Amino acid sequence: MELRQVQAFLAVAEHGGFRRAAARTYVSQPALSAQVRDLERTLGVTLLVRRPGGVELTPAGAALLGPAQHLVDAVESARRTAANLRHTGTVTVGLMPGGAAELTTPLLTGLASRFPGVRVVVRDVELRTWHDDLCDELDLLVASPPWPDRELLVTELLEDEVVLAYPWNLLPERPGVISLEDALRLPLADLAPETGPSVTRFWTLAWLTNGAGDYRRAGPPVGGLEQTRDAILSGAVGAFGPGWVARVLASPEYGTARLVERPAAGVRLLSRPHPPEVVQAMHVEARHIAREIGPWVLGSPLDPAPGGGVSP
Repeated sequence: MELRQVQAFLAVAEHGGFRRAAARTYVSQPALSAQVRDLERTLGVTLLVRRPGGVELTPAGAALLGPAQHLVDAVESARRTAANLRHTGTVTVGLMPGGAAELTTPLLTGLASRFPGVRVVVRDVELRTWHDDLCDELDLLVASPPWPDRELLVTELLEDEVVLAYPWNLLPERPGVISLEDALRLPLADLAPETGPSVTRFWTLAWLTNGAGDYRRAGPPVGGLEQTRDAILSGAVGAFGPGWVARVLASPEYGTARLVERPAAGVRLLSRPHPPEVVQAMHVEARHIAREIGPWVLGSPLDPAPGGGVSP
């Protein structure tokens, strides 16, 4: 059994037919067909049955899908591991408050172990120092929104949503979801004046409310996660935040409600659009770490993370 035969089988199964698989893999249809036939001959079973408009997996083919994918993934992982050994030097990783949430430690330890010749330096980035050109000061930035408004190399680590954290006395009915209109009727924590304007604009949801002129700011301004939690625990205000904050700082003394509008609040790995080769390699490894370790850390499968790409 050869790797290319397994890859051909997976491609045909994924795309539902030899013609579509050939177009996507840039391998001729006769070559793919021959590779799958050779694999079937080696295993002594039929894996695919041709049907009008495509192919259908046999029970043996369906049973082979998982092991075949694990085999291909293991070979690819070994290839990347060998390639990563050649990288040396220092890479500075900036962490916005909260970093990559529950993925922070697995991400940092995973990158360090997969690049043994690279010194990974971690730098905490405060909200008040946020600006659009932050990635020019770092090799990599792990951040929740707002994200810099410029062209960057982006790898999404996890998808999340905005939630409202509230003391029980503000919403005694304890809703699990809430509309933006209802949330804005509550007294909400204000951000400290030294917080970056883009951060303030995002986390007061001004971008969703045309400026939120009737925003009921209350209590002392907050400048970080711990201060925000303390303000909520005082019973006077609620606050918007990403879903992972509710998981990391969960408390029986307050509740959280998901916004019906579901604005995105995931975690991304960012860098300049054309970084050094080692940084590009770290984008690739970070994506694999999020896919492989994320479900164990978060307790539920992550949505498939797209590959790194240039994004405005």
